[in-house]
This record gives sequence, C-alpha cells and structure tokens, in this order.
Amino acid sequence: MDAKTTIALLYRDGTTRTHHDVTVLEILKKFQTDLTANEPLAILRPDLGINLYFDKYRLGMYKLGIQGFDTVLEYLQCQGLYRNKVMLRASGDDEVDPESLWRLWDNTLYLVDDDRHITTDFNASGTSFYQIT
Repeated sequence: MDAKTTIALLYRDGTTRTHHDVTVLEILKKFQTDLTANEPLAILRPDLGINLYFDKYRLGMYKLGIQGFDTVLEYLQCQGLYRNKVMLRASGDDEVDPESLWRLWDNTLYLVDDDRHITTDFNASGTSFYQIT
C-alpha cells in the first residue's frame, strides 16, 4: 500500500531530498518536471525498510493507474543498489562495462538494463562491486 510516510529521493550525484507525509504517487505527480531534469536513482522508503529502483517506465505505469503499487514493489524493490568496479564477462561474449548499475534482491544482483537480463550471485561476487544505497 502506498501510504503517506517519509520518502527520500536519492539522486545520481549522491544527494538526497527528503519529503514528509507523502505517498510515492504524490511525489511522482508533484515533482514530474523536476524528476525529468534530475532523475533520481532510487526512492527510499524507511518505513518498509526497502529501496525502490527509480524506473521511469514502471513508475509511469503506476502514476497512470495501469499498475498497482504492489506490482511496482514487486518489480522495483531492492535491498541495495551497486556498481561493478571492473569489466565483467557474462555468458557468451557479453561484457558489462565498469560502473554499470545493479540492484540486489535475495542475494542476486540484477543488471539494470532494458536490453539484457544478466544476474550474478552476490555472495560469490567478492570485491567486484561497491554499494551506493
């Protein structure tokens, strides 16, 4: 449920902007223009103990009423966002450039990429990644 709470927006430059007594939907509607110019990396929901990766497509579907909040949570929640320090080789000849964005869920890192579905075991990743949220 998208209840009124404290929500923090984490931006790509590492800054955060905290909003009190708002819902995710209210944030999306209120800051639509601002979010386009300076898109956040994540929506932090301390009350739920989770982060939501800021995916314009999924959040747009929620804003338009096409998807419910529970569906958005299912797709976007994560236990942290990470970047890889080095070039990674995936299956075949597929390579992942350094500083690519990954989201962690249930000890699996998922590459944030609309065109590729690449995962890796978080516990086996060693020092190849660093946490940003």
